[in-house]
Amino acid sequence: LIFQKRVGVYLGVKAEAQSALETPPAWARDQAYLLKLTPKGAWAASTGTRGLSYAALTLMQLMRADGARLPCATILDW
Repeated sequence: LIFQKRVGVYLGVKAEAQSALETPPAWARDQAYLLKLTPKGAWAASTGTRGLSYAALTLMQLMRADGARLPCATILDW
C-alpha cells in the first residue's frame, strides 16, 4: 500500500488476474506477472513476490522511457 500511495500503482491480487496467471508453465509461476496500464492508473498482480518485483521493474522501465505519458497496455510476462 505504501507503493500505491506514493506512485499510484496497486501491487497485489486482482480477480481479473487469477485466470491469466494460471497460463504460465509451472516452472515460471513464481515469477509470472500481469501488469495493466489504463487511463485511470496501473496495477500489477502476481502469484509471488518475485513476479511483483519484475512487474515493478517493468513499470519503472516504461516510466523512464516514456516519462509521465504511459501507454495503455496489458503485459503478461513470465
